[in-house]
Amino acid sequence: MSFINRQGKLIIPLMEPIEGVIVSEGLLVAPDHHRRNWGYRDATGKWVIPPRFTFALPFSEGLAAVQDGKVGKYGFIDKTGKMVIPPRYDCVDEFSGPGFSEGLVPVEVKEKWGYINKTGKMVIAANFDQAESFRDGLAFVHQGGIGGYIDHTGKFVWKSEIEISK
Repeated sequence: MSFINRQGKLIIPLMEPIEGVIVSEGLLVAPDHHRRNWGYRDATGKWVIPPRFTFALPFSEGLAAVQDGKVGKYGFIDKTGKMVIPPRYDCVDEFSGPGFSEGLVPVEVKEKWGYINKTGKMVIAANFDQAESFRDGLAFVHQGGIGGYIDHTGKFVWKSEIEISK
């Protein structure tokens, strides 16, 4: 695989197969099939953060969720690869826009979802059955069969009047 920039200029020539998921904040989330781990490559194809994670998500707001294979939990690294939020979360939402949004990220702890900030502090308690990323000050959550939107304090600003099946 080769990579070109937006002007069509070749920036990574076809030298070795490079597979990746998403380029975000200048880094490509990429697997190393020999070691069966994930890491991050720069625009030249060079490993910037060596593949040492069981799974990795794109960077968002300067941090990326990674799964530590030794403990099987998710934590967050900075762009140097330093683990800045220890791996203690069962899951991180990767479908509604992986990573931090508006300074918060949904994480799963003991089968419930809540939100942490960039220091790893749980700022909205893990009381939800499902939680999505914040957009424009609101996040969709699902709690006890009812869906709705919460604000940054965790307060519902709108709840469905109809029960949503799981």
